[in-house]
Amino acid sequence: MYSDANEYTVFGGADYEPWPRRANGLRTVRYCYATPEMRETLREAFEAGIQIWACKLGAASAENGHSLAFHETTTNNGNSPRYCFNYFNKNVWMGHRNRHVPPDTLHIYAVEEAAYSTYGHRDIDATASSLVDEENQMMLYEGIDPGVVAHEVLSLGLFLPTSADRKQIGHGLSRSHPT
Repeated sequence: MYSDANEYTVFGGADYEPWPRRANGLRTVRYCYATPEMRETLREAFEAGIQIWACKLGAASAENGHSLAFHETTTNNGNSPRYCFNYFNKNVWMGHRNRHVPPDTLHIYAVEEAAYSTYGHRDIDATASSLVDEENQMMLYEGIDPGVVAHEVLSLGLFLPTSADRKQIGHGLSRSHPT
């Protein structure tokens, strides 16, 4: 159990919904890191957090009863990651969005402390400004425990439609939170 109540926070609003099914029937969460440096800092912990769910749930299939999948955005040839921004200024949390990254992609940022994520999925206007608070996002910090990342993945609202259901499935899969 997490002992520090400030270790994570979830924020969002009524305009968030479960992640949509893609053409292949999966609820694929496309994600990108804001910058190459943030990817270098967070990638290992983020992927380990996803792996916690993958080990508990198995592969997405009708037999396993879920359709959850993750995919890092990549260049057209699939060999290199695409970053959320062509330029990003962490001092003012603004930048020039990478127009090759789909607008509803989960943006992953490195912050100093307190992991948090938006709640559920939100359709994003492709012409949205460069403000960070207008997107699906996850904030993680260097050295974060993969279990905290797994909790934030749950906060994205990937599995079930109500917060009570998400809380229950999180507890059922050994994810807890401060009281």
